[in-house]
Amino acid sequence: MSNLRIGKHLYRLGTVTSTQEVLKDLFLEGAPEGTIVVAQTQTSGRGRRERFWDSQPGKGLWMSTLLVPGGPEEHWSWVSFWSGIAARKAALELLNRAGEFEPGRLRLKWPNDLLLDNRKLGGILAEKTSDRKGNSAIVLGVGLNLLHRREDFPEALRDSAASILQVTGRECAPDDALERVVHAIINLSPLVHPVNPGLIEEVWLNHAWALNRRLRLRSGEEVIEGLFTGLGRYGEICLQTDAGTVHEWPNADAIELLEEP
Repeated sequence: MSNLRIGKHLYRLGTVTSTQEVLKDLFLEGAPEGTIVVAQTQTSGRGRRERFWDSQPGKGLWMSTLLVPGGPEEHWSWVSFWSGIAARKAALELLNRAGEFEPGRLRLKWPNDLLLDNRKLGGILAEKTSDRKGNSAIVLGVGLNLLHRREDFPEALRDSAASILQVTGRECAPDDALERVVHAIINLSPLVHPVNPGLIEEVWLNHAWALNRRLRLRSGEEVIEGLFTGLGRYGEICLQTDAGTVHEWPNADAIELLEEP
């Protein structure tokens, strides 16, 4: 069990731009590891590559926490994958409250999405930040859709997003979800104190969406198709083309599953 103390410093806020930005400012002011910021809603919630995250008031868990991983900072890119494992563990516990839930329905999509029956249930954002003394930390954001009904989502997301309520028919209070996420982070914290890339990769791939399936990846003007075979040294997605060449991609604008030939 880790000695990580998380939630001792907990800030409950109403409307914020984003919990990530609030926590970065708190870190500059000396906030310790384990500090949590949770908000009712975010006006500028975002995911990876500055993409907007819809954070409706009271409908989900919108939180960030501060972590100082151990080990070389070059391994810190794996914290994002570790946090996906923790978010999945917490979500699975929430889903199981309504009866035995098939865990294979809940998958981790590279690099930072949590999918339920191929619809987005949540997302993770891990950002490295530094204070004025040069001390580094990870600001870890977690968003989980909890109380949304179909009509609560923006029209463009209604076929691609999911919530705990939609699947279980039971309401899940944000505080309940927060407690589950905190417990998951604490229980899994030995994997990042110090960061253990090999074990994180192994566990993440066990729950990966579309592993060993053919994908089309778009990054800027580039498009590549290939078999999703695993992760690279720093968490890049590895695609094997029909010619047998394996390409490692650190970023993607879009990833789609291709029909099997």
